[in-house]
This record gives sequence, C-alpha cells and structure tokens, in this order.
Amino acid sequence: MSPRDDIFSGRFLVILTGSLLLWVLLVGKLYVVQVAQGDQYRALGKRQAENREPIPPIRGNIYDRHHKQLTMNIPQYSFGAHPYLIENKNTLAAQFAKVFGSSTSFYLNRLNSSAPFVWLERNVEKSRAEPFLNYSGRGLVTIVDRERYYPYKELASQIIGFTNVDGVGINGVEAQFDSLLKGKPGWTILRKDGLGSSMPSPRFPSIEPVDGYDIDLTIDFEYQTILEEALGQGLKKYNAQSGMALLMNPGNGAILGMTSLPSYNPNNVSRANPANIKNRVITNIYEPGSTFKIVTATAALAEDVVSMSDIFFCEQGEIQIEGETIHDWKPYGWLTFEDVIVKSSNVGTIKIAEKVGQERLYRYLRKFGIGTRTGIDLAGEVPGITHLLDKWTEISTASVAIGHEVSVTALQLANAFAAVANDGYLMEPYIVDKVYNQSGKVMYQAEPTVIRQVASPETMQKVKEILEQVVVRGTGENAHIDGIRIAGKTGTAQKSIDGEYSDTEYVSSFIGFLPVGEPKLLCAVILDSPDFGQHWGGYAAAPIVKNIFSQIINSTDRYFIADDARQPTPKSMDTLNHTEVQTASNSPVALTTQMIFDPEKPKAEIKQQKSDRMPDVRQMSLRKAIVRLYEMDLKVEISGYGKVVRQSPRPGAHINKGTTVYLELAS
Repeated sequence: MSPRDDIFSGRFLVILTGSLLLWVLLVGKLYVVQVAQGDQYRALGKRQAENREPIPPIRGNIYDRHHKQLTMNIPQYSFGAHPYLIENKNTLAAQFAKVFGSSTSFYLNRLNSSAPFVWLERNVEKSRAEPFLNYSGRGLVTIVDRERYYPYKELASQIIGFTNVDGVGINGVEAQFDSLLKGKPGWTILRKDGLGSSMPSPRFPSIEPVDGYDIDLTIDFEYQTILEEALGQGLKKYNAQSGMALLMNPGNGAILGMTSLPSYNPNNVSRANPANIKNRVITNIYEPGSTFKIVTATAALAEDVVSMSDIFFCEQGEIQIEGETIHDWKPYGWLTFEDVIVKSSNVGTIKIAEKVGQERLYRYLRKFGIGTRTGIDLAGEVPGITHLLDKWTEISTASVAIGHEVSVTALQLANAFAAVANDGYLMEPYIVDKVYNQSGKVMYQAEPTVIRQVASPETMQKVKEILEQVVVRGTGENAHIDGIRIAGKTGTAQKSIDGEYSDTEYVSSFIGFLPVGEPKLLCAVILDSPDFGQHWGGYAAAPIVKNIFSQIINSTDRYFIADDARQPTPKSMDTLNHTEVQTASNSPVALTTQMIFDPEKPKAEIKQQKSDRMPDVRQMSLRKAIVRLYEMDLKVEISGYGKVVRQSPRPGAHINKGTTVYLELAS
C-alpha cells in the first residue's frame, strides 16, 4: 500500500469515526428529547402553539326587595396592538385619532414601537369602541372588561359597598357575598400561527364561565330614598356633624332602609373620605341616654317590682348618688311609674332601677342583646360596650338605668325596640332576602330567626302603652301624626370627649314604631352634635322620624289596620269626644279614622262642605283624597300606591251620597 493509500485510509477512519460520533450524539439527543424529557418538550411545544385564555364571568347584580336594580356591569373596551402585525399603520392611527381625540402621531408612535405589544386605548364605552369591534386587519387586539357601576351613586352605598379594579368586593354586601356574586371563570384554548397571532379553533377544548348569583336585599328603594333625604334635611336644619337612620320591620327583623350621613359615591371611591365609607349604623357606638330606659322599664314590669300606678318622688329634678349629682332635664315632684318614662325623668328612672337591682337590670340588658352583635348579615358589626356585672360600681345601676356606662350601635338599640314592638321576641336582623342563579332558581331564601324572648307579651303590651303616651303627651310629641298610633322614646345623651362629658355636645335620638296595635315599621334616627339649644331628642330627632313616617304613610296603605287606627286618649288629659271610626266598604285602607273631623267643628259647617259634584282629587296624597271624599259620604276603592293619578267619576260629574269612587295611584 502506497503512502497515498495510507493517508486516504486515515482520513476515512477519521471521517467514519466522526460520523459515528455525530450519529451517537444525535440519537442520544433524540432519546433525551423524545423519551427522557419528552413530556417536558411536548408541554413546551403546546405552550408555544396554544394559548389558554380565561373567560371572565359576569358579576351578579344586587337588587332591592322589589327587584329594582342597584348595581350594573357596564362593558368597557380596551384596544392594544402587535405593532409588527399591523399592515397599514398610518390608516389605523388616523382612525383612532378621529374617534378618541388624541393626535395621529400619538398612535403612530405606538404602532411603530419595537415592543411586541402596546396599548392604544383603555376602558372606553361601547359607543366609542364600536368602529373597531369588527376590524378585519391583523394585529389589533380587543379586550372586553365589565366595570361595576352604581346608578344611584350615594344611595344605600354603605350597604351595597363597592368592588376594586380587579372586581373583588371590598365593602358592604359586595364584600360579604363576594364569593356568590363573582361567579366562576371559564377558559378557552386559542391556536397560535407562525406570526404569534391567536385564533380560536373548534378542535380545542373550552369551558364556559358560570356567572355570579344575583341578590335581592330587604331594602326598599323608595323607603331608602325617603330615609336619606329626611336625614339629610335634618342634618342641615339642626347643623349636626353627622347622622344615622334605620328602618326595619320589627316583626321579622328585615332591614327596609339604613344610612349614615355624610356618605360617599362608590363610583368614585378614591375621592371619598374613608370615614364615610363605613356603615356607621353597625360600626359606631354611642351612649344611648334616655332611649335606654325601655330596658329599665321592661325589667321592672317583668319582675313585678312595680305596677303602672306606683308613684315616685323625683326630688324636683336632682339626686345624689355616691357623691355624684344627677339632674333631670326639668324638675318634677311626684310622678307615676308611667309618667317617669313618658316625661323621661332620670331621677324617677334611677329609683325604679334601685327596685330592680343590679343583677336583674344586667340580665335584661343582656336579654335585649346589649353588648352582643345582632347577627346581621353584614361585615364589620361591633358588639358595643357593656361592663361585666363584677365591674359595676355603686353608681353603675343609676348610670346604666338612664343610658350611661353602656355603648350601643344604632342597629343594636333599634333591635331592642323591635323586641318591644314584637311582643317580646328579639329577632335577628337581616338584609339579604334571597340569592338566585342566572336561571332564576332560588339558591337561598331568608327566614326570620328568633334569638330569644325578652319578656312576656303582656309585659311588652304595657311598655308599648307607655311608649305610645310618650308620643301622645310626653317628650316625643313632635313625632305625633294625627290619626296614626305611634310609640317611641326620645334620647339626649352628653358626648364623652377625652373622658369628660361635654356640656355643649350631645347625641340626639328618637326610636319609634307604628301602628302600635300591630307594629310593622320601626324607625330610628340619631344625630351627632346638633346645635346646642336644639339638641334634645324630642326637638331634633323626633321631627325627622315624623317626616319619614309621614312620607311613607302617604305612599302606601300597607301599615294601617282599621282596628288599630283609633287615636289614644292622653291619660292625664280630659277624654276627647272622638267621632266613630268608619272605613270604605271592601277597602283595606284604614286612613279614614275618627281624626278626619275636628270634634269641635259644628255639624252644620260639615254639612256645608257636601256637594253633588265630584271634586278633583288628582295629585292628592291618598290620605288627603280619602278625607275629602269621606266628608262627602262617598265610598272609595283604590288600586296602586302613591298619589292619585286617575279618578272615576271625573271631576265635576254629578254624584249621589254613597257613590263609589275609584282611585288609581302611582308613585
């Protein structure tokens, strides 16, 4: 073999060996890719070729008890782009400039970016987004979000709450029931082409989202509106720092309205004062003052340590307890047990509490739910402050009896009054009536829950009679409405500032319910620091409750029963000669009470009001219309709620005594 052949053979061996090594490496790499790390590379390839996109659910909405929508989900559109995919950038930039108002160069700079993705516009409404929703070119990305919107702004905002930018409930019902409202997201797999564009494919799996549940509250939109407007007017009139108000059904614990002012707009939470976002009806505590005397009165009657006719000497308005002097708001001498509460005598109440004793007073305080959460289905409720019995001092019995040394929430004390109205049964307040899915299937229905019986119905009947006299002839006279039986109690408590009671700042309150015979509506109003001189509960808070009750009475007939409509006689006054109660035949309305006629008005004058012509009662309130027609010996049939919008016979038509008049009402 020649040297040339040896060189050739050597080269051949080198090439052969190199080729074998290359094949070994290649086979090894294939083994690693296909077998040893096959799953890992298959997953990587899938991620590069497919894109799993979430499909957000639609958040459930919140409604009032008549299914009036209190929240909305407004579609918001955002536009982005993959610059390297946009073919005619100048045209697209000009179109965006024309619709959204920024300059063409602004959009063109973004479309010429080297970034793989840029935003062009964020969170725009559908009307402005419409021109680009069917864009046929490549590279433009449309993302649809839903923004939570509250159409009535401040109304019931502390109850409803709000969501953050991620759609998570932060406050109120939005937070408490976020897991039900938010729903469950779905997803879909999008296929990517070689240029990175994503597109759906019927071959790939997808899961539809489950939209959130809807919620009906116990809140009545109209009552909530009345409540907030009346409280706002009261704050302005009495120059109070803030206020709280509550409407509830004492028979089942349903909250019909709840507010604290100042409030906030949940559509602009960033501008809100954090203190106004809180639902102060359940988060803030205060010393209740004389409204708390229902606890002392109930304990005394239930334990049979006093009778309604017992009398107490009220020391002309001043008493010494363990070196402390406690005053009445005006001096009294001898008062009956009833008049001690009716006239709100601190001295008399303290003497009643001494008969009750510490242990029994403390027991009834707890039975009324003072010092414990009511259990309402809202987050943030506080229990208030009640000292354990072994922490009471010698003066504690006197202080607690008149509403000091104890702190309550507005809801807590209102619920105690509801127990009086409800024949002694303390109910658990609730604000969510039902929850249902998008198919309308009810997933949850609230049921009234009895917490405990505080006292017997017989005892509570006596307490109701006393509270009714408070409104008839006592400190709550400014809550009186002719023809309607209302019971309630005033409260005026000095504010504690830096551990000392203020001589100029007070908490003014009134809690009342109607009708007394079968209470269906309870209202509480608490004012913080009204102007001194107008700070009494009977002067400031009671008129606001009267305003609220009056507006509701004029909007509906649902709270009145003929047998309950008789006006009580002031027990310390001469009996009035009331006219007999009469109601229209086949009518559930009982607004035609004995108070329609003035007992002192001569009958001849009444007869002169009669006519053979039909009067025009359109735009009158129901009560005013019935009074007018009753004076003419006409019968009435009614449909709807609110003011009179139609009548038959027409105004001016000839009518006879006993003619039936048909009234159609609307809000």
